[in-house]
Amino acid sequence: MSDGFAIAHTGDVERLHSLNGNRELRPVRRHFGIHAFAVNVWEGDTGRLLVPEHDEEGGQEELYVVLRGGALFTIGGEEHEAGPGTLVFARPGTKRSAVATGDDSAILAIGGKPGEAFVPARWEEVVAAYSHAKDGDVDRGRSVVEAIAAAEPETWRHVYNAACYEARFGDRERAVEHLLRAGELDGEAVAGYAPGDSDLDAIRADPRVSAVARKAAAAGPGA
Repeated sequence: MSDGFAIAHTGDVERLHSLNGNRELRPVRRHFGIHAFAVNVWEGDTGRLLVPEHDEEGGQEELYVVLRGGALFTIGGEEHEAGPGTLVFARPGTKRSAVATGDDSAILAIGGKPGEAFVPARWEEVVAAYSHAKDGDVDRGRSVVEAIAAAEPETWRHVYNAACYEARFGDRERAVEHLLRAGELDGEAVAGYAPGDSDLDAIRADPRVSAVARKAAAAGPGA
């Protein structure tokens, strides 16, 4: 990579397992270190969900480009078959999803909010962490989630994600400690997520975990 530009094939970008396991992520933005807009490639075989249903009510515009294979888009309540080279643009508030209609299908997704400076999403890092763990490199994944939590220690979600990671792949005592801290940062949010989060199943029998939701709910946000 030179100072002024970089060139890569999609196959050169690290392939990560998605959190739900249904599709694979090529983190293009992360690969190039792009700071101006969100851009990633999602891959999957026939029947795989390439774009989960969502509506970007937060205000992000999205453009999807079918790179190879094919996809059946459901957007605005209508179905549209899309082959290689097809462009699909979705405005905020419009529900959209896409399912692969061919093996090794790939969609490039680009997004950003009009009039706002782009802020990279931390979810990309979380996907990377879980993918490393699933590939057997738990320590590498741990370093990613710990770096996120250390960078923004007062953000409950990052600490909560660290708890989920440790519960699934690492130190259960550390997982409980992270969960307790997340509850202190935003009790209401943790109370909403923790009870039904399968990532925490390995520590759910711990009485401190069952108490988190109750205490968090009573404490409320910002506790």
